[in-house]
Amino acid sequence: MGNDTMKGTLFFLFKEERPVIKHFTRCLSSRLRRRGSPLFAMDGDYGKRLYGEKSLSAVESSPLQLDVYARKLSESTQYKVIHKLEVDTPLTRTANNNFTSSSTAVSPVVGTIGTALMVDVETTGLKSETDKIVEVAFVPFQYETETCRIVSILPAYSSLEDPGIPIPPETTKVHGITDDIVRGKKCDDAAINALVRSADLIIAHNAFFDRPFLEKRFPIFESKVWCCSMRDAPWEDNGLKNSRGLEMLVLKHLQCFYDAHRAEMDCIAAIHLLSKPFASGRFPFHFLCEASKKESVRFFAIDAPFEAKDCLKERGYSWLAESNDFPKCWARSVEEPFAEEERVFLTKEIYGGWRNFREIRIPPSHRFKKDGALVPNFSVIGKSKNAKVSFAAKSKGTS
Repeated sequence: MGNDTMKGTLFFLFKEERPVIKHFTRCLSSRLRRRGSPLFAMDGDYGKRLYGEKSLSAVESSPLQLDVYARKLSESTQYKVIHKLEVDTPLTRTANNNFTSSSTAVSPVVGTIGTALMVDVETTGLKSETDKIVEVAFVPFQYETETCRIVSILPAYSSLEDPGIPIPPETTKVHGITDDIVRGKKCDDAAINALVRSADLIIAHNAFFDRPFLEKRFPIFESKVWCCSMRDAPWEDNGLKNSRGLEMLVLKHLQCFYDAHRAEMDCIAAIHLLSKPFASGRFPFHFLCEASKKESVRFFAIDAPFEAKDCLKERGYSWLAESNDFPKCWARSVEEPFAEEERVFLTKEIYGGWRNFREIRIPPSHRFKKDGALVPNFSVIGKSKNAKVSFAAKSKGTS
């Protein structure tokens, strides 16, 4: 393992089940920046037992020594060692499509190969109507269409883009991109269009966010089928509860960390996440491929009682408040086989026997489109059957 990789290794130290985080100070000290040498800090009686008195202060170590430290800490049962995600793995191929060297054997590709495109954007804010893209990344990868095993990551395209509006300081704190960094930069539309045309599927981690931004900037995305690595894989059913964020899923499922909130690295991390099978042997990506072929039903919980908000959030509903021409409400999409179960839940648990919600069927090509694009005029959505109160009536304060 190279020095650059070890420089980012984290040690999560657990003592009596109370986590106390110690870590290599990644570029936090001027000495580290100057020499590129990992700095290992450890204290307490356990450190003395493992390495003697000298280990109680900061100790500079070679990568080989750090591997030894990491192994001993892991074997102690009191510590958990988390390594930085290595992007040069057996998944990765070179530009001429040959596998890179690796100590791990790679099984041969079987059957038909499909191409998917992992996408990510960094923006000036959260509203696609008014905010703009400041960075894009597109990472194509190949997979076996029958097994959904990801077999290669192909050369990526990433670019900064000047949004033409100031980047708010609070947004810069998230992705580190400033006005000076993007000034005069522009994406290569022709290169992006070529990548999108060659892809069978478009994938994003939180496609409800990325799709509206990308469709607005690059219309070619409008005709593609989209998947969401956050919502389409059964993370909670596989022991990853309360872990929908990409960083946390990578930490729990891959037992790694990575440099988050830059578009290309987020894409690569997401591909690796989808490539590791669950305990059942099925790949997370398999569930995305299945979801991409199914019709879904989107439910809108109109005027849901305020006290029901936690119940709706736990159920997977999101609050829609970004458009003046679309009513504020809770919304969730479910696959067609589960639609009736959702109707029963809303009727009994949220509205106490009333059916004051709306629903619309969504074909696979329209998954994760902005609700305003799906339903330009909300009034065209039919009321659920047997609704006792219409949205318009309740808006006027009548029943």
